Amino acid sequence: MKEIKIIVDTSFLLPILGIEVEEVSNDDLVFLKKIVNKVTLLYPSPMLIELIGKAVKKAKERGLSSLPTEAVEGLKIIFSGVFIEIINPDFDSLILASRIWLHGHKDLLDNIAYSCSRSLNAFFLTLDRDFVNFLKEKNYPTDNIVDIAGLRKILSNLYKYC
Repeated sequence: MKEIKIIVDTSFLLPILGIEVEEVSNDDLVFLKKIVNKVTLLYPSPMLIELIGKAVKKAKERGLSSLPTEAVEGLKIIFSGVFIEIINPDFDSLILASRIWLHGHKDLLDNIAYSCSRSLNAFFLTLDRDFVNFLKEKNYPTDNIVDIAGLRKILSNLYKYC
């Protein structure tokens, strides 16, 4: 039943850990929670490094000696698989991610997320316009990359409440 797959960029998971992201509104998070039973949200396992790294950085900025309770609880939600499924990149995704790196985009985690979305025929939900522009400049297909407004539009054609 869940035919639509969406690779979710880290920016959309940070609020679950209590880390505010200016470009991600409360309405956006409610929307993602609302569609979780209709689509499959995916997060590549290497990106956990970025997610936890940002949580640790925020904790350090606040002078904490460990992750705050909200971040720990958010990680439990993410790892539970109830909201999002953590996936391992396949071989082809890693090869494509490497090629993108060699073409000049030095954020390997973005490269992996994009590559997984291509490999799985999934949408890639991201805020990173610079990355999208880079991909376009290098003639990589970007037809599956969406922002939250684009995702809402796509899903509104399929589901009334979106």
